[in-house]
Amino acid sequence: MCNVIFKIDDEYSFLTEDLLKKEYLENKLTDKQIAKKYNVKSKVTIWRRRKFFNIENRFVNKVNKNAVANRKFSISHDDAAKWLTQGLTYVEIAEKIGCGRMVAYRRMKEMGLIDDQKQNIRKLKWHEVLTENQTKFILGCLLGDGNITHRGMFQCSHSHKQLDYIIYKKEIFKNLVPPNFVMKKLSVKNHQNDKIYYSYFLRTMNNENLKKIHDKYYINGNKIFPLPYIEKSIFDAYSLAIWYMDDGSRNYNIPTLWTLGFGYDGNLDILRFFKKKFDLEGCLKYDIRPEKPLDKIHYITFAGTEREKFFTIVSPYILPCFRYKLPEKYRSKIK
Repeated sequence: MCNVIFKIDDEYSFLTEDLLKKEYLENKLTDKQIAKKYNVKSKVTIWRRRKFFNIENRFVNKVNKNAVANRKFSISHDDAAKWLTQGLTYVEIAEKIGCGRMVAYRRMKEMGLIDDQKQNIRKLKWHEVLTENQTKFILGCLLGDGNITHRGMFQCSHSHKQLDYIIYKKEIFKNLVPPNFVMKKLSVKNHQNDKIYYSYFLRTMNNENLKKIHDKYYINGNKIFPLPYIEKSIFDAYSLAIWYMDDGSRNYNIPTLWTLGFGYDGNLDILRFFKKKFDLEGCLKYDIRPEKPLDKIHYITFAGTEREKFFTIVSPYILPCFRYKLPEKYRSKIK
């Protein structure tokens, strides 16, 4: 299957760079006048084409001095950074503060938390086919800290202490990361202890194949463990290692997968999958603290001989920055 090359090929393809430069820069027409002259429905179409061709505005944008004072909606830097690291979309952020998606986007852009990018750049990788390694990675990562938006954008965040890991993820998806994307160090204040925490946020461009995977992992916006899909997929030891690095820990040499978000039935499906795929017997545990909701209390550990089996499966794929998640005798197996 060949990748489909993106190109401007629509009813307004006649709006070339030369034509826009002539009309806008030489003839001094406004976007509205150009749209009217060429029977284009909206001046925004002209503006977007100019932005795509790097034809800058002739005039510096005027600042409305009363705009800030009269704003009905505002976002604090701490909240915006926190929501971005949590992987919330602009729509979800807008719903939190009761404004429109573009208002939320513009406020975060003003704070320097996100970068502007050409409108059409976002479509460049829509048809890009995922490699086998990318697919195995995403199958495991989605069960951990990663997520895919409903439009097919993979995103994740990690503590600044795990910078090596998020750089590794960026390298995995280097063909899908926006060309002008800069991975920034975000600061988020924990209002319970007043401490500042730092993290890095990564996202890709929208991709139809990522969207297809999203549709298997999410139901009504909630992440699930899609047993029938994963059983037929190429999920393997590498996928399990990614899941463990993302959302696993080692306590007294007992590996744990924090599967709290999948509920009781989801955890049973995970145990069935481990037995069928890896002949691996997991133990279902639960957190009985009273503040924990009943659908968020179950997680999985591997005890006895099963923990040795688990470490044998994942250790060749564990990154050096996660050596601490392996017992000493397995660390030499890291590639």
